[in-house]
Amino acid sequence: MEYDLRTRFRPEERDFIMLGLREAFALLADLLARPSVSIFLLPLMALTACGFGAEAPSLERRKIVPAQYDIASCRIPKTSGEEAIFAKLNSEEITTSDYFFKVYNRADLEAVLGASATSTSRYVSNLLGGRLFRVPREYREGERVCPMYTDLPLLPVELEPTWYSQADQLKNPDERLAGLYFEACNPEDCNDRALILPTILIDDGMDRWTLVHEMMHHNFNRERKRNPNYIGDRVLDQQGREAKDEVVRLFEFYDETKSTEALRDLAERLNWLVRVYLKESLVNSFFEEVAIEGQLVDEFAADRLKNVAPEAAQNAIWYMRTSSVKGLKIFTDKTFNLRTLKRQMSARDLLDFVQDEATSRGLMNVAREARASQRSISTLERRAQELIERGERRLRVLGFNIQQEGPPIAFPFGIRTMHGLEASSHADHLPAAKSLEDWLNH
Repeated sequence: MEYDLRTRFRPEERDFIMLGLREAFALLADLLARPSVSIFLLPLMALTACGFGAEAPSLERRKIVPAQYDIASCRIPKTSGEEAIFAKLNSEEITTSDYFFKVYNRADLEAVLGASATSTSRYVSNLLGGRLFRVPREYREGERVCPMYTDLPLLPVELEPTWYSQADQLKNPDERLAGLYFEACNPEDCNDRALILPTILIDDGMDRWTLVHEMMHHNFNRERKRNPNYIGDRVLDQQGREAKDEVVRLFEFYDETKSTEALRDLAERLNWLVRVYLKESLVNSFFEEVAIEGQLVDEFAADRLKNVAPEAAQNAIWYMRTSSVKGLKIFTDKTFNLRTLKRQMSARDLLDFVQDEATSRGLMNVAREARASQRSISTLERRAQELIERGERRLRVLGFNIQQEGPPIAFPFGIRTMHGLEASSHADHLPAAKSLEDWLNH
């Protein structure tokens, strides 16, 4: 007897059956891989090793409860809104953002500002060449969820490790990964200039704000790679590691010899680390989250971004603040292991040291440059705070009560995790954030 899944079962039942089959095949593949490396698995391993450090998904974590999709639970139905402006797909309105001078294509953002979730997903899928996929939630028993993106194709098996390696990093049981943007390239193919299979994965019950957020990651990434002055993630990462090693070596040499030339060289390498490597890496990781959420808050406050829950805008402020605090720690984390002092120092500590030593020895140019590097850090801190406070003011004008601390409020329709609660993983999946983490631990 033949069974046709397309006609015999309802869509939600069919999805659950397919998930069960995929679960069985995943387990089988794992068993087959143990005696020897499976040729079929090699491309998958290479793909997930590119910038994400992905591991095989946890079968324990992937226990899926049958989806309780319920349109009545939708705060804003997925069909609420206009059609996206598909004529803008091939248009370019290159704009410099007020957020850390990040460049993006305004046409793509404007195309979806007033669109429904359904039309937004179609536009973004076209933008990515069809590489927009939904991830069925790890639903709780009896949980009822708005079926926001159930029309999208399911997460392909070969991309499951990319999603679940990020989801497994969430320690709080109430946290849930909302979305991911990445390029699905293997190590030898990842490119600082060309876009390699740009992909978005999104929780299938998540809000429209999340999808627009992920689209903006693609927008920034695409324009960054088009910039002829962009150093490139790989080159910058290598230079950052080498400069950190050189700073440690020069510090220890100066500490032993008090060589004026060593102090000058130490100051030069340290200034580059702070003003170029750390700043560039920060703006392309944690501050990119600030830039995207801030931009969306601006669009919402100006009544241009529609068909999103007001709670998403309020939560954005919390996420901006969290991302800023986490990012700025790169300047104060004590990650320079100094053997001669038998202790660790931060970038700010080292700048203070250089400034004090140079001043005491009459090397005023060296001291002045160290102060300039300190000011560059302070300028970044102030600018981030100004942007966050500006977003707060714009929402308060609309009657929002912005909380300064504490977790964000949850969506009324059962989404326990919004941008803020997945902040601990959301920023970290960006290549620049991964490079920063590696640099801190180097």
